[in-house]
Amino acid sequence: MSVNLYWERAVRFLAAEDDAIHVGQPVDAELDIGLAYAEGKEIKVDSFASTSLLDLASSPTGKILTVKTLLPPLDKTEVPDVRCIGLNYRKHADEAGAS
Repeated sequence: MSVNLYWERAVRFLAAEDDAIHVGQPVDAELDIGLAYAEGKEIKVDSFASTSLLDLASSPTGKILTVKTLLPPLDKTEVPDVRCIGLNYRKHADEAGAS
């Protein structure tokens, strides 16, 4: 099976045009998306056919949308379990007597 990756800088967002969730790639390849969003600048995105970044076969639709709200790259339903290790920093290791 061959997978075509059409994106290099994917974003997941609510679109100003329809208030729905979309994924896509910013039209401006040089735009710092986080900074532009923080400064309230307009971000144009070429939307994809899927609403999930896990759908690697999804392709651009050619429909340009405007970011209303940036969302995390994956929906919480796509990441059902988050596992953490408690000894991942020095102070906690010392407290646990595991250092």
